[in-house]
Amino acid sequence: MITYLHLENFRSFSNITLDLRRAHGEAKPLAFIYGENGAGKSNLVWAISMIRESLSTLGLENRMLRLFEEMNSEEALKNKVEESPDVRTWIFTELIRPLDYLVREHRRIKCDEPMILELGLYLNNHEGVYRMVFDKEQIVEEELRYLIDKRVRTIFKIENGSVYLSPSIFLDSEYKKELEDLVERYWGKHTFLAIISNELSRVKTRYVKERVGDNFFTVLHWLEELSVCCVDFQHTRKLKKISNPILLHLDEGLVSSEDDGDLLKVKELLNEFLTQIYSDIKSVDYKLTPREDAFKYELFLTKQIDGEYLDIPISKESTGTRKLLSFLPLLFKASMGDTVVIDEIDSGIHDLLMLKVLEPLKDSLKGQLIVTTHNTLLLKEMEPEEVYIIVIDANGNKEICCITDYEGRTQKTHNMQTKYLRGDYEGVPYVGMIDYSDFWDILQSDEIVHEKGDL
Repeated sequence: MITYLHLENFRSFSNITLDLRRAHGEAKPLAFIYGENGAGKSNLVWAISMIRESLSTLGLENRMLRLFEEMNSEEALKNKVEESPDVRTWIFTELIRPLDYLVREHRRIKCDEPMILELGLYLNNHEGVYRMVFDKEQIVEEELRYLIDKRVRTIFKIENGSVYLSPSIFLDSEYKKELEDLVERYWGKHTFLAIISNELSRVKTRYVKERVGDNFFTVLHWLEELSVCCVDFQHTRKLKKISNPILLHLDEGLVSSEDDGDLLKVKELLNEFLTQIYSDIKSVDYKLTPREDAFKYELFLTKQIDGEYLDIPISKESTGTRKLLSFLPLLFKASMGDTVVIDEIDSGIHDLLMLKVLEPLKDSLKGQLIVTTHNTLLLKEMEPEEVYIIVIDANGNKEICCITDYEGRTQKTHNMQTKYLRGDYEGVPYVGMIDYSDFWDILQSDEIVHEKGDL
């Protein structure tokens, strides 16, 4: 689980910490982050996403290069890129997203200071820290601290040309030298965790695990299982690892046979879920279309409309319903023990419906769920320690406060929703008087004249 996230010079944050620790250091299983529009809620999720994405930069780059070699298409690709620069943008932002791209994308504007991402961890009842420091294009410091011989110590640290790999974790001296050579070759452009992740795909997993201590893989595998859903103005990006392939694509996809067991299980699950939260949905089913060596499946909802039962393809359903289905596998992962981070979980979904979906998680959550939201109805059911607010002072400085941080702490008899909406905790928009007739007057005014070249 995540215990804290510390950021410096990341997007809109110069220095900020989201502290999710309880009194004895363990992580809170639920966290709801509020704040006015533009406060930076999404940036917190993008920071966790960047950490998650950085694991795969080397592996994806190598797989892409191998693919081009196998297709013997380097020249064709070069010509295609020259014809359409958008192709290169798509490849490097959606498929590979190199580390230098991520750094440039997330670095605070007009800032020359290092960008720092530090993630606190709580795994198997032990704390840990993963820290990354970047200059304008690449990583310049990386450190992982976690359990070594019953104490939290440095597992590895790389900075200023110095490489420290703990001999208690990196057990084979020859393999340790191989890793140091890989650091010399790749580190900076890629992280050390990305180098190890690529090693696991390049050589036999057993070979690596016989030479590296288990506690290192405890952290690496937890990071790989971390699910993040980010939202910005341009697109939504989901990073998730789910064993059941149908859960990755609930709406449509391909299965190998007509009686695929995973498809039948997911159909029953969706029947149970959707008929409970929607009064007009009577059942769901997957319709199959034969394809070469496979079947295409598509989700249909049987709905009662004007007294008639109609089968509606999921592609024609509301944005809110489709978004809820996209989040459903992530909520399953959190309930089963994984850490899940979702940006704008309530967007397009009715407040009461969102409450009905999330409230049962409080009693069944085995993992951790961190979300950003504007749904104030949730405040009626959440505990004060689960609610965080991004506060901005008059100079634009930001901090993240838990409700329990405020003087006159909120008691169970208090209504957090009312107190938040009236500004007791800050983090709400303060809007001046809006008069649309004034806007029209500005547009119609002959007194406001711009000389040529002023715009």
